[in-house]
Order: sequence, then structure tokens, then C-alpha cells
Amino acid sequence: MFPREDYIKALADHITVSVEDLNDTELALINKSYAIFNDRLADLKAQQDEVKRLTIELVNLKAMTEDDTRQTDRETYMDGESCPTCGRDNDY
Repeated sequence: MFPREDYIKALADHITVSVEDLNDTELALINKSYAIFNDRLADLKAQQDEVKRLTIELVNLKAMTEDDTRQTDRETYMDGESCPTCGRDNDY
């Protein structure tokens, strides 16, 4: 995370005021904006974690579906129909 002191210094430097010269109201505004900033960063991190989790779940579901399809193809071939890979039938 971004340290509060660095955040205050960056904003103070942007308006060319030293941190010591900030009055209570200005410092309160900066502290409130920092709290909002930190909350949004936490939200973004949570959403990124959720995207990673969903990506892994999707990959797993695709793998399971492919395994089911392969099993069905094998069963079809074993039932006397043609091989899904090469096209040969079971009597060949």
C-alpha cells in the first residue's frame, strides 16, 4: 500500500505547501482522501483476487468438459462406431 505520510507529502508538494504549513482543515481533507484511496485500492485487490479465482474455476471446468467429451468419444468407439480421431471403425 501507499504510506499515508508519502501520500500527504505528495499532495502537499503538488500544491507547493510544506506539510507543516497545512492547517487542520487541509490535513483533514487529505486524510479523508487517503482513506477513500485506500478503500478503493482494497476493493481493486479483492476484485483482482475474484478474477483470478474465476479464471482458475473456468479452466478447471473446461478441462472437466474436455475429459467428459473424450470419455464419450471412447465409449462411442467401443460401441462399434468409428474412431473420432482417425475415422476407423471397430471392425477394421
